[in-house]
Amino acid sequence: MKGNPLKSRRLLFVIISIAAVIPVLILIQMFLMSVKWDCYIWLPSYFSRILSESSAASNLPFQMFVLMVDHYEPGSGHSAVEKNRNWLANYRSFVKKHSDPDGRSPQHTWFFPIDQYQDQCLTDLSAAVAEGLGEIEVHWHHKGLDEVSYESRLSEALARFSMHGAVVDENGKISFGYIAGNWALDNSQCPVRCGPANELEILSRNGCYADFTFSTIGTTSQPKMVNSIYYAKDTGAPKSYDTGVPVAVGRTPLGHLMIFQGPMGFSRWFPSLYLEYGAFEIDPLPTPSRLPGLIRHSTYVEGKPEWRFLKVYTHGQQSSEAWFGGAMDETLTALEKGVEGFNYKLHYLTAREAYNLVKAAEAGLTGDPRQYYDWLIKSPKNRIALSGE
Repeated sequence: MKGNPLKSRRLLFVIISIAAVIPVLILIQMFLMSVKWDCYIWLPSYFSRILSESSAASNLPFQMFVLMVDHYEPGSGHSAVEKNRNWLANYRSFVKKHSDPDGRSPQHTWFFPIDQYQDQCLTDLSAAVAEGLGEIEVHWHHKGLDEVSYESRLSEALARFSMHGAVVDENGKISFGYIAGNWALDNSQCPVRCGPANELEILSRNGCYADFTFSTIGTTSQPKMVNSIYYAKDTGAPKSYDTGVPVAVGRTPLGHLMIFQGPMGFSRWFPSLYLEYGAFEIDPLPTPSRLPGLIRHSTYVEGKPEWRFLKVYTHGQQSSEAWFGGAMDETLTALEKGVEGFNYKLHYLTAREAYNLVKAAEAGLTGDPRQYYDWLIKSPKNRIALSGE
């Protein structure tokens, strides 16, 4: 018996209507997200990068370097010491269950705030560094500082950190990674959170090798460039890092400071958009389902897509439940087993080691990437002196 032509036409009409509505719904969601999360800042760069990334997004095997940068804020006073010790005790138990194929445990980078300096906290963190659990770098919430007061306080803080063997190598050379408090890098939230208009230049001349603040959402501090590792040149105006020159194999470094970004983009389009920005917090929780989107938006040095960097950030103290309540354990287990659709070898490393690898790639170096972990910026003194490396 022949089918009913009227029903067939109705069905075809419904299918065409749904197909036409879906893109409209996606556009509406993107508009609402742009208003809520300031996505308009980076969407042009995001789509431009997607269109130019076809060769890098192949199924070829690659080395994947995972670094966890922690806006680590235990607070101040005696309670901070206790919170820090409790967190470290939980973390020591947690990392025993995880390792990359080379047998290396997850490497944490504690970006410790200058404005919450606590001598005992740095002492206890340095002990964790000596155990091979990670490294200490610099975080800072500040406002209302001019160039002179900013540089003076930074210099004092680096001296205090170096007394613990952090941010200084065995030869006494100061080198540090940086995360701006509240993402307000380079006077980008003036006048709410303001500082010197040449922060990038000051950081660079005081030993900062790279900034690890971004990516983020919901603040105009987020740069236009996304999913990129690039050099930013300080112009003397706020938010000089908004654009820059991508790090590339064989290209001469251009700019005052390297901006080392984490993933940013849409990892799910339908039935609802999911915006991935590399945060492992209470909200959003780390989950295995997020891993494909994180990997797809990982960064690399132009000309070297086979070395990919996945920088994930957290507020470890505030997100202890995410770290030690099972969510992180499940996520790292899935990462270590291998994410379907990706052919990678996993490496856990610190922010400093990731920077060294980026510079090695820029210089055209090849071979086992592990040989470059300490290539330019040497291991901090607290890792060498206490561990006997």
